[in-house]
Amino acid sequence: MKRVIAPAILIGLFLGATSVPQTFTDDVGYRVHLTSPPQRIISLAPNITEILYQLDLQDKIIAVTQYCDYPPEVKEKPTIGGYINPNLEKIIALKPDLILGFRGNPLPLIHKLQSLGLPIFVLDEGQTISSLLRMIDRLGKVTFKVEKAASLRRQLESILSEIDHKLTSTTNKPRVLLTFQGSQLWSCGEESFLNDLITRAGGINIWHDIHRAWFVAQAEEIILKNPEIIIILAPDINHFNQTKQFLFSLPRFNQIKAIRNQKIFFIDEDLVSRLSPRLIEALPLFLAIFHPELTSCPL
Repeated sequence: MKRVIAPAILIGLFLGATSVPQTFTDDVGYRVHLTSPPQRIISLAPNITEILYQLDLQDKIIAVTQYCDYPPEVKEKPTIGGYINPNLEKIIALKPDLILGFRGNPLPLIHKLQSLGLPIFVLDEGQTISSLLRMIDRLGKVTFKVEKAASLRRQLESILSEIDHKLTSTTNKPRVLLTFQGSQLWSCGEESFLNDLITRAGGINIWHDIHRAWFVAQAEEIILKNPEIIIILAPDINHFNQTKQFLFSLPRFNQIKAIRNQKIFFIDEDLVSRLSPRLIEALPLFLAIFHPELTSCPL
């Protein structure tokens, strides 16, 4: 006797298990209960917005922060203010069924949204590329885009695997100074995801033993560390050149190997300033700088 499957069961099979009501616990300890995939999402952080677009959720996003600028079409979305000072009244008026926050959004704001009964889910990831992959998984779950998140993760892991494979043919690890455009010599320590990015691309961050994310480096210490490569993160080539000339002007900086050998490189700061998929997509650029013999990636 043939087994007859009811239409309702067929619909359930088509939607998949992720359509079942679920409760999710965020990194603040809050629980959000969702009975169906969210249709009205507000993003409180630029990197969250980027990932949502990668998960094909752009049509579900009803508002973002004023700093959410990638992909370019996100600029057409309504904004709810800044990263640390969004407009609470506007958030409430938009009636979201999911608000996604990230480390750095003020806790008083997060607590206020939760106290009002709004569905807030906050992620506190951020020191390594592995944490980015975990964040993609968790966003996939809370937005009911598990399969899409898994696909995105596989794409990114493929890039990581390719980089790892290429690095097996070398033992050289150049000493790297990464700094931002300007005259304060901001750099990154062990607790920054950029430290992990340098390591993953086969370099050694000269500040890898500094237990901080960001700090202002001292010129004399840079001279002592003697980096072989300097990367300047800047918004454009003009700002890069200004900072490059500033480094040339510093006393005794001509002793630094990177400066003597003209190993100073420009990377668009927007590409690697957020914990988003673009961070991994930038790895081939760093590999080409650190190990040009291993890649044909153009600089």
